[in-house]
Amino acid sequence: MIVCAAANPSVDATFEVERLLPGRVHRPSGLARTAGGKSLNVARAGGMLGEEPRVIALLGGSAGNWIAAELEREGIAAEIIWGDWETRTCMTIADRASGELTDLYEAGGPVDAEAWKHFRAAVLAAAAGAEWLVLSGSLPPGIAPDAYADLLAAARAAGAAVALDASGEALVSSLPAGPTLLKVNEEEAAEALGGPIDSGAGAVLAARELVARGAELEAVIITRGREGAVLVLPDGTAWEGEVPLPGAYPVGSGDCFLAGLLSARRLGLGWPAALSRAIAAATANAQVPGAARFDPDLCRRLEAGIELRSL
Repeated sequence: MIVCAAANPSVDATFEVERLLPGRVHRPSGLARTAGGKSLNVARAGGMLGEEPRVIALLGGSAGNWIAAELEREGIAAEIIWGDWETRTCMTIADRASGELTDLYEAGGPVDAEAWKHFRAAVLAAAAGAEWLVLSGSLPPGIAPDAYADLLAAARAAGAAVALDASGEALVSSLPAGPTLLKVNEEEAAEALGGPIDSGAGAVLAARELVARGAELEAVIITRGREGAVLVLPDGTAWEGEVPLPGAYPVGSGDCFLAGLLSARRLGLGWPAALSRAIAAATANAQVPGAARFDPDLCRRLEAGIELRSL
């Protein structure tokens, strides 16, 4: 079982406009609204890949009620920790003329210590019977940056493998706590290491540095948007895979990538095969608006044709 801890979920809305013009009224030609935030996207994508994920989520207010109803409608098992804040909303505007995306991300309502205490207990109880625990996305306001490190160490002690997808202080403080798998994008890796990453070779070097900084890491993956991804193991072995098909809707593709990776690993596939499935899931996601709403058949077709390069 894959457990997804959703510390800062959101209502994710993607609006399509013909052309984004500042200061003008726009009438969207398309709208996709999902129960989002990175961990919820991972859970939805995992379900599309045949997994039965379980979500532990902090929710509040009318937006939280909508997310809870969506999770139930989609058949995603969820344990909700309720609070008296309003769950955030995040918006993406897709400009069809330029192909560019503009993102507006709320920080979220401040979470109190009592709600976090219940969330932590629920996550660790679920992790005790899980093969994978996913700690993915931002922490809500009011919660210390080392909260993921605390959850991670406790989950590892309970016997769960932990996949981490975080940034900033939450990422840096979590590396010594022993994530099993680290998945970050180029920008997040560059911020953690204090230097730019501008090539596949640079991404490999950065991944190797993150391996050296982590405790008990089995793999580090750095995703590079339309350039694909690199995967590095503790012995220095590395693979690189390219995106086989461009897509106009990359929001959530990193989360689908992680879901594909964990699905493959849970089935006992090796790291190269897992990387192929991950790239296929991310690519399929980018073909349609709305995170983790891709065509599983397209994902399977893409997976069969992905070629990796050993570095």
